[in-house]
This record gives sequence, structure tokens and C-alpha cells, in this order.
Amino acid sequence: TSGYASPKTKMYHGAKGEIPEKLVGFGDYSSHRYSAYGDGFYTTSRTATAKGYARGKEGKLYEVTPKKEAKLFDMEQPVPPSIKQAIKKSYERLESGYDEGLVLFLEENPKASLVELYDEMRNLSSYERVPIWEVHEYFHDLNSILYKSGYQGLRHKGGVLSSRPKKHEVNIYWNPG
Repeated sequence: TSGYASPKTKMYHGAKGEIPEKLVGFGDYSSHRYSAYGDGFYTTSRTATAKGYARGKEGKLYEVTPKKEAKLFDMEQPVPPSIKQAIKKSYERLESGYDEGLVLFLEENPKASLVELYDEMRNLSSYERVPIWEVHEYFHDLNSILYKSGYQGLRHKGGVLSSRPKKHEVNIYWNPG
């Protein structure tokens, strides 16, 4: 259920300006305000995609290579039981329509991947009128569960949400320092 980013993995990060010299811990860095799958230092295998995030004259393109192997959860894998349990507990505690929708999604799609769940969370938020910042906090809480299980970030296939898809690998590091 995981992938590893090794020191041989060459990825790219585009930023509108300089990256802070010291990147700290979990959830302290976000590529932009509301990232697709929560906070983190987003990297891509596709230079053109990274350049797209480095727009403007202050924009920078960085080549990123991990100093050591990083354990990343493969978001194409099924939702881990610990995350399903957290969503169920949240519904039992809050009884919100949003949490109920997530519980029903997981019951109807028992083999759903983490990417499918997170995409459903974003889609359901507009229907249930849940602000995107709350969805982002939910991503943080669920990512924290994976972090406590020893994962250092996420990986997934990028370009799927784009209107002009250009498939690429995405690694998201929670502790990029």
C-alpha cells in the first residue's frame, strides 16, 4: 500500500517565489492555498506541470531529489481501515450530512481508493455546502492518521483532474525538510 521515493527519484517543484530555506514539519508547507489532497510539498515528474506553478517573473523551478528513501502512501490503493473508521466516528459524533455522505460512499464503494475518497470529499462539499477550508482540514486529519502510521506523504497519478490531462507522477511530502 505504499511507494517509496528514493534518492534516485528526480521530481520537480514549481513555486511563485523562493522556497523557505528551512521547511519544517507535518502540515507546515503547502504548495498553494488549497491543494488537491491537503497540505504538503507537491512534486511532479513532469517539468511542464511544475513550471505551470512557477508562473510570473518571480517563479522558480526546483529539481527535487530525496536525501533518503521516503515512505509514501499510494493513493491508488484502497482506503485504509483506520481512515474508514475515523470517518465513521466523525459521523457518529457530528451526524452531519457531509459525514453521512462519506460513510455512504464508502459503504457503496468498499474498494474505493484514497484518491477516489478525497475526490468525493471535494465533490460532496459543494452539494452539502461545506467550505473548502473545512474539507482541507478534514484532509489534514486523515493525512495525520497515515503520518502516525509511518507514512511521510502521499503519491498519486497526476493530471487526472485537468481539462487537458497530461499524466504524471505526483509525490506529496509532509515533512519536506
